[in-house]
Amino acid sequence: VEGSGFGLPKKSMIWDSEATLSIRKSKYEIFIGGKALGFKSSPTKDYYMKGQVFGAIAGVKYHFQ
Repeated sequence: VEGSGFGLPKKSMIWDSEATLSIRKSKYEIFIGGKALGFKSSPTKDYYMKGQVFGAIAGVKYHFQ
């Protein structure tokens, strides 16, 4: 699990996070998880935007070593 963000009071801000669970068996690794991103522009400007995006991830990795 990891997350990061930056923001100032009454100014713009951005944040992101990610969480994954993985299982490795021999040279194969199976993982599932999710990612999220949020942003907000400065509310004191004429053009104000905010939003959030969420999504799931899954996959299989092969390790050559």
